[in-house]
Amino acid sequence: MAITKKQFKEGKFAGRDMYNVIFRFLAENSESAYKAIEIGESVGLKGNHVNVVLNSLKKKMLVMHKSPYWQITKEGLKIWLAK
Repeated sequence: MAITKKQFKEGKFAGRDMYNVIFRFLAENSESAYKAIEIGESVGLKGNHVNVVLNSLKKKMLVMHKSPYWQITKEGLKIWLAK
């Protein structure tokens, strides 16, 4: 399904929402680490989508990964709290 140029520029499309949903979940549960499947089940997303988002957030140093667990970084939490 196509999106408008405005939606694209503003980042208002389903893929971008997944980032916010997962990032919010990890920020709100920052004292724990979770498996990707647990994150997906908690936020209602399929496993492969969750892994793609988590790896992208990891590249930005917003989450850390110690197989098989994921957790928000201190910097990621600071960014979330600044919103």
